[in-house]
Amino acid sequence: MKSYIMAGPRALEPAELGVPELTPGCVLLKTLSVSICATDVGYYRGCLKPPGWPIIPGHEYLGEVVESQVEGEALRPGDKLVYWGQTDFGGLAEYRVIRPIFPGMHREMQWLTDRHFMDDHQAAAVLVDDDVPLENATLIEPLTSVLRAILEHPPRPGDDVIILGAGPCGLLGAQVLRRMFGVRHITILERNPARLDFARAAGIELALDVVREEEAIHRLIRDSQGAHAHYLFDALPDISGLEAGPSHTRALGMQLLAPHGCYLLYGATEQVQPVDTWLILSKGLRLVSTPFDVRHFSMARSASVMNVARTLVARRFLELESLVTQTIAFGDVAAIRSVFDHYGQDAHLKTVISVARPVSARLPVLERMAA
Repeated sequence: MKSYIMAGPRALEPAELGVPELTPGCVLLKTLSVSICATDVGYYRGCLKPPGWPIIPGHEYLGEVVESQVEGEALRPGDKLVYWGQTDFGGLAEYRVIRPIFPGMHREMQWLTDRHFMDDHQAAAVLVDDDVPLENATLIEPLTSVLRAILEHPPRPGDDVIILGAGPCGLLGAQVLRRMFGVRHITILERNPARLDFARAAGIELALDVVREEEAIHRLIRDSQGAHAHYLFDALPDISGLEAGPSHTRALGMQLLAPHGCYLLYGATEQVQPVDTWLILSKGLRLVSTPFDVRHFSMARSASVMNVARTLVARRFLELESLVTQTIAFGDVAAIRSVFDHYGQDAHLKTVISVARPVSARLPVLERMAA
């Protein structure tokens, strides 16, 4: 099979590999599409480190069942499947094997990672209807991650909210918070001007550039007396090499958050991030997260959350088309490398790599949103 191998940071190459072996309890999938995520880019940039190199990146995945040895599940060839895993990658290849756990299953295959949490050898999985667009299906995985975080620590209806980061997960979080939890006013802080444009086009009430509009943010802090919002969703990637001091994005968010406000930390970075502990102490902020550790949040529970994500996507409850700003072919090596090189720095949000279908032409994203 054709695949992409990452032999180390900044080393991404196409490769020919054997098709993975199907073993009991697993399913062999033919890849249809994969979207690139900040976690994949984290490995590429050396911010995240796998147990060993090389790896095949890619985990926001849509595949088609080729053959199954999963007991108790009537999986048929041609069924479409998405999955959610925590230390699982390997999707940027023509085939892959996973050990799925579907909603309603109650079994555990736990193991201790070297990243200080207990993981499961299984991956949460759900089947996807044929009429779900290829691009939307790969977004079920990041939507599951957003839902896991927010469902464990929800806001109150009518809360004002701050979102740090206007990337795909930040914008997914904005939709979930508004449409499912009835929050009132949303403020987004971001340093990428193009992503701020996406946020404004999506109807975010206030989208501020932490670099170019820092004075406006400090004025907002003063005018609100440090109580602009009650709930904060931190969807930032690794910013350890970009920001420091009292005006870094997290510190600004904390300064805007009301006393005893909820600060929800989302996402995974292995680099130590700048966090102002004085602001946590002085305001009594509640710093919370949904753990990866399956002893608290089991993979079976994540499968149930993924089922909610699948339903939201299938019923078009969320607007997803604007989040996919480009679709490229699996064989376009230069374009795929460019995605990894420029992720989060250019005018794109989510890139979908089409493996099994031809790539169709797409309108520029802001033009599609306006339409």
